[in-house]
Amino acid sequence: MLNPDHEFDLFRHVVPTDVKVAEASILAIQLGLLPEESAQAAHWALRRRREFQAGRVCARRALVQLGMCRTSVIAAGPRREPLWPPGIVGSITHTDDYCAAAVAYASRVRGIGIDAALNASLPYGVCDLISSPLERECLPTTPAHDADPVTLLFSAKESLFKLLYVLTHDSYGFRDVHIDFDFNDRSFHVMPAWGGPRSLTVDWSHVVGRFAVDSHYVVTAAWLPPANGHGIARSSP
Repeated sequence: MLNPDHEFDLFRHVVPTDVKVAEASILAIQLGLLPEESAQAAHWALRRRREFQAGRVCARRALVQLGMCRTSVIAAGPRREPLWPPGIVGSITHTDDYCAAAVAYASRVRGIGIDAALNASLPYGVCDLISSPLERECLPTTPAHDADPVTLLFSAKESLFKLLYVLTHDSYGFRDVHIDFDFNDRSFHVMPAWGGPRSLTVDWSHVVGRFAVDSHYVVTAAWLPPANGHGIARSSP
């Protein structure tokens, strides 16, 4: 567990400049739910409530960076997905003691999903459950950028699924999509797996994915730029 005063800066070079991100230690956030949100989380377990609270605090901090009101209510939908203010797209993630939220105007980014995972190897057998034989063949057998390749794959797919849910409100399985990493560029590309959701009305070639790694966490983001191609500048590495 990290020191609650630890400052995070994991997503700066991962998301495009039109996306604003706030990151924090879950333990460092003691208060922050608005009454409507507090009522929704009233009967949740303490850990889940603290994660929810940290996510909403980070989300509002990110919204302020967009010039929005600090008191915007961000309720949870039927699958606990965040319900953003009109004209906003976003995503929230948390793991261990880390929480982050990313937001953007829908006119600048059509959708975004982010994910964070502990920088550690996943249990034996997980790779076979989340990947296709082709993906396993393409993954390096040694750590990439000091991260376990299977952990990177798991996180990248989680980011992608959040993006796809924003766009379609449907859920997808780990083997419905194929991810191809460019480890030199710290990016990834996605496509429907054979027999997967090929009818999905998303131009897969336009989905952008990137990742970053530090000693504690792996973070990934997947987003879809606007159809007109504007507002997709990426932060410089």
